[in-house]
Amino acid sequence: MLAISNRWKNFVAMALLGDAVMAIVHPERDLSAWSVGPQPWRSLIKGLRSHPNLTRALGGVQAAAVMYWIVKHDHDR
Repeated sequence: MLAISNRWKNFVAMALLGDAVMAIVHPERDLSAWSVGPQPWRSLIKGLRSHPNLTRALGGVQAAAVMYWIVKHDHDR
């Protein structure tokens, strides 16, 4: 059971890190993947489209948070 849990954590970490890198490298394309949802969410995404550098910065914060989580997770074993 622990191996399955660790695999899911690894999968989630890879997906979040990949999304963060995509936001940094190509913010418009990353935002287009997240443009579906409730109206407040779509409004947020629409606002971010006109601020690609803010999207890149948020991607950097996301990448740093994921890396911290990975390091912290590794120490919990």
